[in-house]
Amino acid sequence: MSDRSHRPIMDRPIRTYVLWILLIIATSVFLLAGLHRQGFWEAPAVAASAELPSQVPRSRPVAEPTEFSRYLELEEASSSSWPPLAQFAYRGAARLGGPVELTTRLPSLISMVLLFVALLLFLRRFGGGEEAWWAGVSLASMPVFLLMARTLQIDTILVLCHTATVFFLYGTFFDAPTPRRRWLYAGLATAGLAAGVLSGGWIRGAIAAPVCFGTGLLFSFRSLGVTRRQALTVLGFVVAAVGLFFLLQPWMGAWFFPTPNPASAVPTAKAPHALFTAFIARAVFGTFPWSVIALVGLFADLDGSPDVEKKSRVPVPGRFFAGWLLAVLLLGAYHEMRVAPLAFYGLAPLAGLAAIAMTRARLFWLMPSMALLLGLSALLILRDFAMYPQLFPELASGTEIPSVQLRLGPWIVPAVLALLLPLAGVLWRRLETFGDGWAAFWREQRKQSLLFFLVTWPVDLLFGGLGWTWRRRPAAGALARHWRSLRGRLPVTPRWVFHASAFALLSFGGWFSLHVIPELGREFSTRAVFAEVARFAGADDKLAVYECSPRPAPVYAGRTATVLGPDADLAAWMRSGERRFFVFPARLLGKVDFLSRTGGWNYHVLKTDSLTWRLGVNRLPGGVRDSNPLLKFIHTEKPRSAYPIQSSLEDQLELVGYDVPRTVARGQMMTVRLVFLVHRPLTAENKVFIHLDPPYGTRITADHEPVQGLLPTRYFAPGTYVVDEYTFRVPKVGFPVGKYGVYAGLFSGNNRVKITGGANGGQNRIPLGSLDITHASGFFSCK
Repeated sequence: MSDRSHRPIMDRPIRTYVLWILLIIATSVFLLAGLHRQGFWEAPAVAASAELPSQVPRSRPVAEPTEFSRYLELEEASSSSWPPLAQFAYRGAARLGGPVELTTRLPSLISMVLLFVALLLFLRRFGGGEEAWWAGVSLASMPVFLLMARTLQIDTILVLCHTATVFFLYGTFFDAPTPRRRWLYAGLATAGLAAGVLSGGWIRGAIAAPVCFGTGLLFSFRSLGVTRRQALTVLGFVVAAVGLFFLLQPWMGAWFFPTPNPASAVPTAKAPHALFTAFIARAVFGTFPWSVIALVGLFADLDGSPDVEKKSRVPVPGRFFAGWLLAVLLLGAYHEMRVAPLAFYGLAPLAGLAAIAMTRARLFWLMPSMALLLGLSALLILRDFAMYPQLFPELASGTEIPSVQLRLGPWIVPAVLALLLPLAGVLWRRLETFGDGWAAFWREQRKQSLLFFLVTWPVDLLFGGLGWTWRRRPAAGALARHWRSLRGRLPVTPRWVFHASAFALLSFGGWFSLHVIPELGREFSTRAVFAEVARFAGADDKLAVYECSPRPAPVYAGRTATVLGPDADLAAWMRSGERRFFVFPARLLGKVDFLSRTGGWNYHVLKTDSLTWRLGVNRLPGGVRDSNPLLKFIHTEKPRSAYPIQSSLEDQLELVGYDVPRTVARGQMMTVRLVFLVHRPLTAENKVFIHLDPPYGTRITADHEPVQGLLPTRYFAPGTYVVDEYTFRVPKVGFPVGKYGVYAGLFSGNNRVKITGGANGGQNRIPLGSLDITHASGFFSCK
């Protein structure tokens, strides 16, 4: 009888082709969708004097290169310091025509696609169709792979050459039954080394690949059946490469060995160590969740006896990928510590380990220690991503970014749940034994302790009665059989669990590529605002930038931009009779509004898709509405309010009205609205506090930036009414129901703005009446 039914699913022709086609389509969508509309990242690096919390101080004299600065370097003399192959590829792609956002990134995109194909072919030949498929799934859902493919990264060609060289070296030793095949593989490996030198220099191009291959052989010496002659050949090759490096170093110039990293030029007790681990940390976060899954492959028993007689293909061991990955991490960490940030070029070994974990090492998923390790690692990394979402742009740029507006959506949850499945299976398996053990402990304690017997007697009686009822119920035998059958089936890991995990992980990759990367582009690129200029500006209209770089204007708007210096330049620019556009940071909207109202000139804000930049104009184009978000918060006449009041704050601001709900249930949202009359702007930037004082216990606080962070108090224009609205949720638990006193005011640091007249509730707080907080409503509410 044929054993076709027992063949792995990926070795069945029809299913193989269907899954491969679906994987290729998904990867193509992830890499290409919206790429021509994704602007170049222009996020500046941290200033030389700035030190981020929990980060390493870097006293760099210049900013780190951004994606946009690399684009501008293509046609400048500064790109002559790029590796020759990178110069040729990126300059040639920039001249192809079409959207520059797409053509300029083509070398990065093509390099990652070729890496994807090379890894699939390698594992298909030395592992199997199922391992190759899982390797493709892992690459398609790795954040760092998607970032390198969708952004301008000059190191992507080096990553491809490094991976191809290791693959060809492996084929030379273990897939060359004839001398002709061996010379072919050796020639291709030599070509990969040469291309690596041209794309990354002698250190990263000619030395890293042989060292990684040699380390992989060292880890898998017995599994591969490496002979003494082969080992000596590899050792001699590595020694020759290192010797050639030191021999040619004095004649290679700056391109051979880049400028040392200033952060480690003067070693301290902290900086070199933190810089050494920064590369490893970025690699772990950038390849999540596969960096966690690869741990399973490290613990799998992959020892195999090679078939020496037949000289057949040797399945690639997991230890080979482990040694390769270890060498990449150590070399990359040392390079980043002493030279500069480096792209992670260990994608292939990590994907290989992950593929082995999903195929050969499936039994290890239900080991309690392994399941616990996977679950805890997933939760820890999820916590870091939720607390520090700037990790994503840092992975691509290699620079330290203080914060971003991006917030993680629900699509990261499936990836975490996929890693929690083994832990759930282990816990489910242990339910029966845990119940038996707990029952034995309970009975023993009741026999030994009279006090324990008396205290637990009602509980034991209750559960005993429930158990008697359960045993006496109708159809007890059928229900018990179904329950045991269900509990016996769930702990195992059938094939559908892995397919469901693949779908969840691909969903994570799609979310990252189609949502996270474009959102970061909206935040770190000025493309959206300058594209609106190209859309609405006529031939005679002028463009300027205010506290913004003018370099993106010719790229996105097709025209040059005037740089406005002092505030007087902005006023003169906006008073012109011609239509004048200007681009400015969104954080300066309050300042622009203040200058406009005090200087007597008008401005309007056009709607754009940018999160950090705004587009202003002195005269609106036809059919376009003003999208200034401050219009609903700043008024020249007193807006309506439910409760009038008069309270003066240092004779500069006056609270003249407010809106506060008088009844709200726990867990509901409530909005407090304050109306200020501005006599003079405050000199300091103050925040607004709202206090809900309970009848007893801890007060509820709602401190916030005024006017949703759009208008600092020092930019409140005299003679205007400023409305501050803040919506917050009343906690469900931890605070009693009853009547709460409501108070508001302004503060800066530890000091509150003094109340110099009118209503005063004491402690420089303005009384806003009272509020009744009632019990929460609903089935799941907390009374």
